[in-house]
Amino acid sequence: MERRFYESGTLLRATARVLLPWSAVAMTMATAFAPVGCGPTDAKPAAASSVEPKKLDAAIRAIDSYLAADKPSEAVFVAEKLASEAPSLMRAQEILGRALVALAMQPDLPSQDRADVMARAADAYDRAAALAPTNAALQHAAGVVSDTAMRHPQAVAHYEAAFAADPSSAQFALYLGMARARDGQAVEARRLLEAAERAMPESPDPKAALADLELRN
Repeated sequence: MERRFYESGTLLRATARVLLPWSAVAMTMATAFAPVGCGPTDAKPAAASSVEPKKLDAAIRAIDSYLAADKPSEAVFVAEKLASEAPSLMRAQEILGRALVALAMQPDLPSQDRADVMARAADAYDRAAALAPTNAALQHAAGVVSDTAMRHPQAVAHYEAAFAADPSSAQFALYLGMARARDGQAVEARRLLEAAERAMPESPDPKAALADLELRN
């Protein structure tokens, strides 16, 4: 099975794009979104695809190979064709989003082009998440990509879906709590952030988010 971008155990900090220059953000995203293994399948059976299974597997292997070789433009070319031929297949939409994020991380990409590519990545992850609405890890990754694309309302919706699917996850509580803080919902934000802090006391992230919340109020 191919490794999937959204199954990473750690994800890009929501504030990194504001606090760091893009080169540092790219390095953070490369680590945060590195695929780490196979995970849950689609939450509902995939619709029939016009792509034959062998062709699908070959396309995904080609995309993964291009990404491993740091050739995101080639990966996007193949992924866009696959996604257009299999619009109802979550794997196709997710891997397109993954390829587009890799392209957006290229340090020599002009700022406007980067914003446009990240917006396309967010669109792809929106489509993938819609096809697997109870896949918590995918919903969370879609939220991070939406956040990076400056689409806060969509990001919040994905964070909510991730937390609803897996309320035991401290990471999901942390990101939803930070989103609630940005929306001025201090009571709910504090509840979520304190839960995240209790679940991962060694992590500085919940502590920093709680400190930021206190400064906001």
